[in-house]
Amino acid sequence: MKNDILESVSTLRKVFSKMKTQLKNKSEENKKLSKEFMKVTEEMVRMRNSQPVIQVAPSLDHKQEISRSEAQPVPPSEGRRKKLFVEVLKDGADKRYKLTLTAKGKSQSPEQIKLQLKKDINPTDIKVGVKTLKTLRDGRILVETDSEEEINSLSLAISTKCGEQLEIRKHTLRKPTLILYVSEETTIENATDIIKAQNPDIVLNEDNIVAKFRYKTRKGNYNLVTEVRPQTQKQILHTKLKIGREICNVEDYLVHTRC
Repeated sequence: MKNDILESVSTLRKVFSKMKTQLKNKSEENKKLSKEFMKVTEEMVRMRNSQPVIQVAPSLDHKQEISRSEAQPVPPSEGRRKKLFVEVLKDGADKRYKLTLTAKGKSQSPEQIKLQLKKDINPTDIKVGVKTLKTLRDGRILVETDSEEEINSLSLAISTKCGEQLEIRKHTLRKPTLILYVSEETTIENATDIIKAQNPDIVLNEDNIVAKFRYKTRKGNYNLVTEVRPQTQKQILHTKLKIGREICNVEDYLVHTRC
């Protein structure tokens, strides 16, 4: 038994020695690979910094060219509230109010419609600033102004003086949409009544908020998409909305159209 024990100990020592040698070799290989990786990383950084600035294609009005480096998003500074995407759009948006005109009965060319407008409608008399007057591809005439009051005045004047010859279609702006993170008990049918009952600080009429649809996420949560008026949108986004037994998070619901 003593001889067996001595042989076993000797064998274990040989195995441990061999493992120690292998570990030492692997450690040296890892160090070598780490040095090579650092060299490659430094070389890539050096090459990236030495590349010339690539210019992005100019905008449609050819007024500016933006370099790739300038196009990178700038992170918001600390301590400031992040702007919502819809707020960024509003800051740079040039809001216009539109109507389109088409000829009734006998066919009139777009140029004839324009001549009729210039003859019968005087923007100065009705105090309207026309921002755009152009012909669309389908032959309609598009007219744009800067305010809802102006487009209403223009529509009334055209209807009064040219209503028999021209058909007027006034474009209405889309209402904002909000996404509400709700529970399973909140449905399309009862959402408006629940919001009105539990949030008296938000003045809501029947048409101020309309539940459009509800869907279930992969995680099993329920999202309710509603259409609201602009003033109601501001109230809800700046208020803790109480629905059922919870305080629900609310965000602007934005669907991006791919170019």
